[in-house]
Amino acid sequence: MSDWPPELETGYPEPGSFGKLPAYGVFARHVTDLTLDGIHLHTLADDPRSPFHLEDIQGATLDRSTAPRPAGAPLARLKDIIHLQVRATEGVKDTAKERVAEGRL
Repeated sequence: MSDWPPELETGYPEPGSFGKLPAYGVFARHVTDLTLDGIHLHTLADDPRSPFHLEDIQGATLDRSTAPRPAGAPLARLKDIIHLQVRATEGVKDTAKERVAEGRL
């Protein structure tokens, strides 16, 4: 997945610093215990990006969420996730994974 934004650790995270992010909804990186429960995303126009983009997450739960996406596009792109749980989320089978090095939902 070569379109991950750069880290830019030494600068203040201005919204435009990273350019167009790879998710139209939630982009999260370096988070512990991330729970996205009851998230319902909508767009005014079609967007080819995935709704969720998660990287380096220690404990990620996606529960009861919906988000439109083009046919064949993943709900989420994942990298370096430990303890992933997905439940009752539209278009994705309930799943629990101990580790995801890189993948999609």
